[in-house]
Amino acid sequence: RSHCDWSSDVCSSDLLPEDLRGEPLAGKVLVEVFSGIESEGGAALSQVWEEAGGKSIRYDLRREGGRDFTDDEEYWAYQEANPADVYHFAPPCTNLSRAHTKPQVRTVENPYGNEADPEVKACNDLVRLLADRVARMVKAGATVLIENPLGSFLWELTEMKELLATEGFHFFRTDYCMKGTLY
Repeated sequence: RSHCDWSSDVCSSDLLPEDLRGEPLAGKVLVEVFSGIESEGGAALSQVWEEAGGKSIRYDLRREGGRDFTDDEEYWAYQEANPADVYHFAPPCTNLSRAHTKPQVRTVENPYGNEADPEVKACNDLVRLLADRVARMVKAGATVLIENPLGSFLWELTEMKELLATEGFHFFRTDYCMKGTLY
């Protein structure tokens, strides 16, 4: 296991921040939801989590034996009863992006878009399910992170606004797309 500087292909555990050396996450479990595929730049948080001594579960439909977030209630009921320490949700941002302009599917005036469009409806349903599952994991005692671009329409949807307005939730900006991926 090693931490890599993807811009120069240099890999060394010495590149881990000082606070992550020496396995400080030993015994801690992360579930990285919508983790992606390592060969495409995905699952980066899981990789660093493991390098810091923790255990990670990569959850993504495209992985071998993948799980479908929209059709996996049994898994989430188990998680609610037996929560991991941390859940990181990074839902696909393509349909929620302000850069999606041809055709334009969402606007500031109508961040939900036209739900007669099956892709828009599927995305909105996914966000509704995400908000429900995030609330359940937090209620079960887990820490939850949600990753999406700052300008994403995700943050304009009522379900997410209500979730973020709940006591104990904090909204902050951080950059994750630092490994040379296309997004």
